Amino acid sequence: MKKLLTILVMLGVVTCPVFGGAITDLGLFNTGTSSNWQVGGVAATTATTIPGAWAPNTAGVSSWISTQADASLIPNPASSTLYNYTLQFTVPTTYTLSSIQILGRWALDDYGTASIGSTVFSDQSTLVTHYSSGAFAAQTFTINSTNGLVQGLNTLTFAVTNNRIISGVNPTGVRVEFTSITGDLAPVEVIPEPGTLVLLGGGLLALGFFRRRR
Repeated sequence: MKKLLTILVMLGVVTCPVFGGAITDLGLFNTGTSSNWQVGGVAATTATTIPGAWAPNTAGVSSWISTQADASLIPNPASSTLYNYTLQFTVPTTYTLSSIQILGRWALDDYGTASIGSTVFSDQSTLVTHYSSGAFAAQTFTINSTNGLVQGLNTLTFAVTNNRIISGVNPTGVRVEFTSITGDLAPVEVIPEPGTLVLLGGGLLALGFFRRRR
């Protein structure tokens, strides 16, 4: 068995070790840090002015996004209105899909659901306060292969409803932070080059010759 293992290692027909750790190349961005976030098919706007009840934006980390920069002055809609905030990202084949864990948190005004593809992974569909004055105390979420994550292109959708009220303005927006993204590299089968095989074959023949002489 030891001899067989030695030969396999020499040939290089083995799988590389798998390493767990932070992933940085999926294309996941916190809201307010990338124009890749869209709402209704166009780039979402970073809300630089927000209502006092919303948790303050955190410079360089995440910000609220909305339909206009001054989210505190969004007009009251004629009826309750749904806004789909989306972000597309890609899971490359260099990672083992089942090992990937995406953790995060989100807040919104007024209510809605978060999904990847057609699978809902977080639900804040009750009309209550989904933001915190003074701290980003939002609902947490987990995304993995058991709740919608696929190899290749993925679409995140945060569907936010702005509930009609009787007033002149009716702010709405969403805020998303990805707090941890981890996964393992996929095993890679290394195929030796022809020249390497010739050299290795010669070495094995020589080894066999000397063993027979003994």
